[in-house]
Amino acid sequence: MKFVAIGLGALLLQQVSAIPKSQELEVEPPVDVRKAFSGNTISATIYRSHAEPLRKSGQKGADTLSRLILHAYLAEDGRASVRVWDEPSGQWKQPVGERWSVEGETFCLSAERLSVGLRRFCMETIVWHGVFSGTSVPGGGDFMVKGNLMQGNPQKL
Repeated sequence: MKFVAIGLGALLLQQVSAIPKSQELEVEPPVDVRKAFSGNTISATIYRSHAEPLRKSGQKGADTLSRLILHAYLAEDGRASVRVWDEPSGQWKQPVGERWSVEGETFCLSAERLSVGLRRFCMETIVWHGVFSGTSVPGGGDFMVKGNLMQGNPQKL
């Protein structure tokens, strides 16, 4: 029995070492967040948790999670044109001017003119293949973000 196990182990090792280099898992280098976002548009859904449940009119019960959907064109000079989805009306609000910045992997978007309950969203961000996600930095609210990158300003924000 011992010899069978050793023989199977040797056979498995031989099979693994025979995998061509082209089939090996390649680890991609991290994406430069500033470079990925600069001059492009993000489409994002932000899920924000609340310590106290929020009750919406006409709704039974209450939520401790709210959702914000936005589009933001991030100009290379740090200006941002941002619009948010207004769920009750089923329409986009008019775009407003905000500011954005990146330091390392921390992406920040001001929200002073958006009237969404936070003055600024700052998140640790990961970008891969036109998709990004982020989680709030300590002390910056409690939220998570999922989004897509669009080349340029296709929404004409």
